[in-house]
Amino acid sequence: MQIRIIKRLPAPIMDGFDVRRFQAVDGIYSVDLLMARYLVAAEYAVCLDRDVVAFPDRRCDGCGGPLTLPEKAAGFAIPSRAEYVCMRCRRAYRLDGDLSQLRLVEFD
Repeated sequence: MQIRIIKRLPAPIMDGFDVRRFQAVDGIYSVDLLMARYLVAAEYAVCLDRDVVAFPDRRCDGCGGPLTLPEKAAGFAIPSRAEYVCMRCRRAYRLDGDLSQLRLVEFD
């Protein structure tokens, strides 16, 4: 999967992950799913293959609607940090720190 580094990483090894090859801000790298989820959750990267990390089996906590990517919910105001949006009520979510839960995102 492809990621783009969006800010400088502070150390060559972070939480047990060897990240020394990701030095170039705005650099695009091919990584495995675990590395991609870690760097995205830590806010050092954005995933360019976002459909791969979607949660097709997850539903909105508020209305039970299906979740999709923000770019597929065009025409609605969506917080910039949102990674997933409910198709029914437009609630926005992002991955939590442990990468297994989605949390609600509010506007800044």
